[in-house]
Amino acid sequence: MRPFWIAFALIAFCVTPRAEAADVQTILTQRLQGYYDAQKAGDIDKALGFFAKEQQKLFRGEIGDDPDKRKMASDWMQKTAPKSFTVQKVTEDKAAHTASLYTVNEMLDDEGKLAHVEMQTDFVKEGSVWAITGTIFGMNLDAIKRANNDDPEPADAYDDSTSLNIGGPIRRVAFEKDYTLIVIRVLDEEHDLFLPPKAKLKAMGIDPAKLTEGTIVSGDGATSRNDEFKHRIDSLEIQQDSAN
Repeated sequence: MRPFWIAFALIAFCVTPRAEAADVQTILTQRLQGYYDAQKAGDIDKALGFFAKEQQKLFRGEIGDDPDKRKMASDWMQKTAPKSFTVQKVTEDKAAHTASLYTVNEMLDDEGKLAHVEMQTDFVKEGSVWAITGTIFGMNLDAIKRANNDDPEPADAYDDSTSLNIGGPIRRVAFEKDYTLIVIRVLDEEHDLFLPPKAKLKAMGIDPAKLTEGTIVSGDGATSRNDEFKHRIDSLEIQQDSAN
């Protein structure tokens, strides 16, 4: 039965009628909070009211009124409920009537330790309300390997005897006075790419406006001898714009 419980978490959450909030992010955040409240309480019937119609049908077909299955589902819901969540961003496709809410959830991992897990919750608008269609679990941010700090290294700290090519999606960009920092995600690692300040990027053929979260970049340069997650970047290419 465990695979279904995982699916249950992935598809959880529909909406109950209430006054519409001012914007989509606020609405989706309220819906998600409502589901998590029901999940923490282990209230299956209330939680079921947050499912999209198709997911409600699947759940009823699997669980039905069997008391043992309902008890198992209730216990699992409570065990896996996040303690809290923080919204990172929201995306919306108005033509398709869909949206995605990106959050970081504070929850317990399999060992009972506190973890901060990335989550993407997808919604579709059913009539006048938003219903969840699926959830994608991302990385445990506490388990990601990264640089000791985000400070640039001195010029002589980089190993020019070896060549570096590294790429991945941008997680964060900081335009500082003397340099530009781009943090990219590579599997379970985050790497700091150091480039010239914003005013000098165009001379390298880089449009600063395109350095946004989700954009996939690839750079050549050298790695610091002091920190394997820090790199001086001499040339940078945008492989895929976040808008595509």
